[in-house]
Amino acid sequence: FSPGVPLLSCRLYQFSNIVRNHLPDLWHHLHRNSLNVDFFAHQWFMTIFAYYLEPSILGLVWDLFFVAGGKMLFKVGVTLLASLRPTLLALDVEGMLRIVQSSKRAVEMEEGGAYRQFLASVASYKVTNAQLRHYCREYQIVKFLSVIQSVPLPTNSSRTENDNFPAPNSKESSQVDPTTLMEDLTRTWTAGSGPHGGGEPLRGVV
Repeated sequence: FSPGVPLLSCRLYQFSNIVRNHLPDLWHHLHRNSLNVDFFAHQWFMTIFAYYLEPSILGLVWDLFFVAGGKMLFKVGVTLLASLRPTLLALDVEGMLRIVQSSKRAVEMEEGGAYRQFLASVASYKVTNAQLRHYCREYQIVKFLSVIQSVPLPTNSSRTENDNFPAPNSKESSQVDPTTLMEDLTRTWTAGSGPHGGGEPLRGVV
């Protein structure tokens, strides 16, 4: 909740990959219709599901969140999309947009059996902290490379003998591997005094 919610886009990227793993048919159906899980997850994550769930079930979700950590939000999100899956797969883009627009407080449950069923469904979807870290790193790489590629390389006249970057539009520049370039810049960024060098890589990018 920092200004500009800088981590929200990372969380949505993580969630999209998790949905793709667990509900691939729904993920592809959304993308074929020029939609994605962000249409659902944006409000879910911004409000920790307060926008979508009735207070009775919301309290349970928040208990899971505070006890087991942030990965529970992803598991709950997949569970909710799984419950919507049969409906969404039968709809075109206009129908799915209506579902998104009318989805506030869409889930109500009676105490007892429905709660147990909901918890069992949440537990059935595996989401690990290692997965979340992997997708976060992947997101940072994508963002970092997009920043690098948007910065014009120096011209021949402004280059020095110490420059490691090829001139733009040269044969050498066309052979640059973006991943290698990112790793070189990351090492340069973190080089410096102190145990952690100049700072965390990617800070300020995402």
